[in-house]
Amino acid sequence: MMYPRHRKRHSQKFERVCWALRWQQKNCHRSKVVRMDDLSTFNKSFALFDAEYRLLDWNDDFVQEFADATDIIALGVKVKDIYAACLLPERALDLSWTAHGEVPPVFEYINNRLTISVEQDVGVGGTILRIAKGACPAAPLHPSMAENSTELLRSAALQMSASVLKQRDQEASRLNELARKDQQTGVGNRLFFDEQLMKNWQQCQSAQQPLSMLYVTVDYFNSYMDLYGNTQGDSCLKMVAATIRAYLNVPRDSIARYGPEEFACLMPKTDLVSAKRIAEALLSAIRALAIPHAKSKASSIVSISVGVASTEQTHGDSAEALVVAAEQQVYLAKRDGRDCIRSANLY
Repeated sequence: MMYPRHRKRHSQKFERVCWALRWQQKNCHRSKVVRMDDLSTFNKSFALFDAEYRLLDWNDDFVQEFADATDIIALGVKVKDIYAACLLPERALDLSWTAHGEVPPVFEYINNRLTISVEQDVGVGGTILRIAKGACPAAPLHPSMAENSTELLRSAALQMSASVLKQRDQEASRLNELARKDQQTGVGNRLFFDEQLMKNWQQCQSAQQPLSMLYVTVDYFNSYMDLYGNTQGDSCLKMVAATIRAYLNVPRDSIARYGPEEFACLMPKTDLVSAKRIAEALLSAIRALAIPHAKSKASSIVSISVGVASTEQTHGDSAEALVVAAEQQVYLAKRDGRDCIRSANLY
């Protein structure tokens, strides 16, 4: 724990260094071209960040230290973006220690044959100061190795590390997408729908905008499966899903498989009149597919029934009420002979 007198001492030091940085910024011209492979003139790197880890001020040596990020270093750029552009150890620009409230000790890392010593502090309002000094050339990995060979190995190791991290992030993103996709039809699954429902509900609630839902069911689909088999049934569902998706404003709108032969569509910023217009277009588009259905009591071809529910003003955490209203409307459509639309405003 940092006692009050220690806090005062840190604050005074922080203010002195900040004053020095502002003086240097006022009297020095920033370099426009920085080479990563030349740290021979590196002396002392200064940088100031706000509590959200956004860059507030810096000097030439900071740009030289993070030379790979030269093109993006500007007022307000985030720490994570600077680090992502550089092949450097994560600790080189890690400010996560501020979350714990304790100033970390001075540490060193290697940057292109130079040992960099880093000191950090925090001031009033959460402003973060980072000072880095060039200590001495890094020792070779082995006395018999040439200096350029040592540097090549270090560079290769950093590149391999960055590549592994990138592949890991890509794999995590791929698995995350698979977990939210219905593998049979290629649209979202129930998990995806639940996430989108809460996201859309909160966004529309904040912006006071309408939110509509289409509940689509394929008429007499069990009879279709009994007559034509699983393969034809899968093909039919894929065609229906693709047709629905084509009439939505993706990615703002979303579609998910809600049940065996049911699809749910969420349409933010869409009122009841517009949602009904889209539903009517879907009915015509599915009929235009002209998929034979000899056991349907609604038509000789595959058809759909659509329940439309809309709310002009979302309230509280009752997003589920929109789903219930859409389900009720599709039940009415089935009761009234199917191959039709029924709709209602939630509020």
